[in-house]
Amino acid sequence: MAAYRISIYGRKQSEWDQLASWIVNNDLYSENVIWLIQHPRLYNVYKEMGIVTSFQNMLNNIFIPPLRLLLILIHISASCFLKTGGWLDLVDDERKPERQPTKHMATPAQWTNVFNPVFSYYADYCYANLYTLNKIGLAMSPLSNNSLFLDYHRNPFPMFLRGLNVSLSTDDPLQIHLTKEPLVEEYMV
Repeated sequence: MAAYRISIYGRKQSEWDQLASWIVNNDLYSENVIWLIQHPRLYNVYKEMGIVTSFQNMLNNIFIPPLRLLLILIHISASCFLKTGGWLDLVDDERKPERQPTKHMATPAQWTNVFNPVFSYYADYCYANLYTLNKIGLAMSPLSNNSLFLDYHRNPFPMFLRGLNVSLSTDDPLQIHLTKEPLVEEYMV
């Protein structure tokens, strides 16, 4: 039983097919493995490099391919992969100060700024797309976040638990956890 993390960056829509092919071609598919899809918040980097034209372009690259796969099941290898996935982790440093979102913020299609949208804006649009992808839940690793970014008492797990499907998970158990049962340790803490 395992839950592995792997990234979808949103640079191009073919990332999903490449990832699914890699998993299937290397026989990494198992009913005992869940693939946690993480999305590093790198819009600003890709916009500055000219890889994406807007935040909507990045959202399309992340969410259109799996939505197409779920709806029409064209790519068999990717649909097998998606059955084992179903998680999204917005990877970033939660300590960074951010502006408050306003009602005057641009839509994703109009978001052509070089800087990242604020986390809540990012999360709202990801949530809307995830909801469309069959109400996929969130996995959180509070001990990992505490170790890497955010004091444990400021972790957003309790806030997300109100209204979202949230589960505790482990992240790098050999580095972060102190016991042989990292998931039990997350629960206990």
